[in-house]
Amino acid sequence: MAMTIASRTLSVSVNRPASDVYRFVSNSENLPKWATGFCKSVRKSNTHWIIETPQGPMKVRFVEQDLRTLQCVRESREGARP
Repeated sequence: MAMTIASRTLSVSVNRPASDVYRFVSNSENLPKWATGFCKSVRKSNTHWIIETPQGPMKVRFVEQDLRTLQCVRESREGARP
């Protein structure tokens, strides 16, 4: 049986040019500043980022930057729940 994961979509308006907003949010070190409910802190290891979440540490990597697109890939332990 497939597990359904809850999701939600939030929208905000930022009175800045889109390029400024993208530059800020695409900087991995800024993640705790704008994703406050998800990321408490972030640190870089040799091959990935480790973010501190309310559920504990999570290893992530950010895909190549693409104009106005952000994508983060979560790496979980084998057998761990998403």
